Amino acid sequence: MAEQRLGGYQSNQSVPGVDASQFSVRTPEGGIPVGDAFRLSGDYGQSSVEVTPQTMGIPQEAIDFFRLQNQREESKSYNLGITAFFPPGAVPEFMEDVLRPTQARASFGQTRQSFSDITGREQATSDRRRGIGGQAVLFGGPTVDVQYEEPNKFDRRFEGSVAIPMERGILSLYGSRALNQGRPDDSSVGVRGKFSF
Repeated sequence: MAEQRLGGYQSNQSVPGVDASQFSVRTPEGGIPVGDAFRLSGDYGQSSVEVTPQTMGIPQEAIDFFRLQNQREESKSYNLGITAFFPPGAVPEFMEDVLRPTQARASFGQTRQSFSDITGREQATSDRRRGIGGQAVLFGGPTVDVQYEEPNKFDRRFEGSVAIPMERGILSLYGSRALNQGRPDDSSVGVRGKFSF
């Protein structure tokens, strides 16, 4: 079994006047099962860097006169995800042979950053991510997977695929469409297969 790193803490003060630290933790690959119906996944990260004016080469006289302080930069982020599984028989019998859902997914994440310069002026920014998707078996054969994502506050992405079981393998059709703010939109379609001979 391959070793999985689930996080850690690191502090670096090897450079005089610079204090940096980093902490992270995440769930194992594949998430944490909650009974047979759900799986949870997530990660959290935090980092900070503090630098003294002396390290930037500013004379002590200027530091005292302008009352300069340490420059600070901090970042925090987290992501949460949940997948719900639908066993056979979870939907009414008349739907089983038409559209049988097998799973539903939802995710949410947020990033916050703050910066304070040597004069004490502060800046803060934040962003968020979210998504929703699902998977279902269509007419007892092909598996359909759809996903909608907002990787940030401004962009949107749609993805979908159809996996068709065949005699010697699986043929998959897939496509995506990205609607980007301030950048050109992007689309892609393709076909891939996995067969044994």
